[in-house]
Amino acid sequence: IYLPLEDLERFHYPAEDLAAGVYNREFLLLMQFEIERATGFYERAYPLLEMVEPESRPALWTLISIYRGILRTIERNRGNVFSREAALTEMEKLEVLLQAAKMRLRHKAGLKPGWQPFHG
Repeated sequence: IYLPLEDLERFHYPAEDLAAGVYNREFLLLMQFEIERATGFYERAYPLLEMVEPESRPALWTLISIYRGILRTIERNRGNVFSREAALTEMEKLEVLLQAAKMRLRHKAGLKPGWQPFHG
């Protein structure tokens, strides 16, 4: 289980329901809470890119952007991770990689890369 057990308890959503794929009001409230928390983590992560070795920034930005994109997919699906896979499309993945390459080239050219969140 990738969700904190204390959160399952807080929202009265048993682990057995999670294993069974029960999508109900309790699960929706739980997912809204987790989505908000994770979104805050991602927003706070972007400024930290400047603290990482410059050569590593594009890879880290790419990872953050892909996982943030997956989170946005979950959000668009109202937290229902049981009915469809939460993933980026191939086009979205390509956009992330192209944006990372562009920022890497800007850095190599001595320009500020602008490590901003990917919005797809």
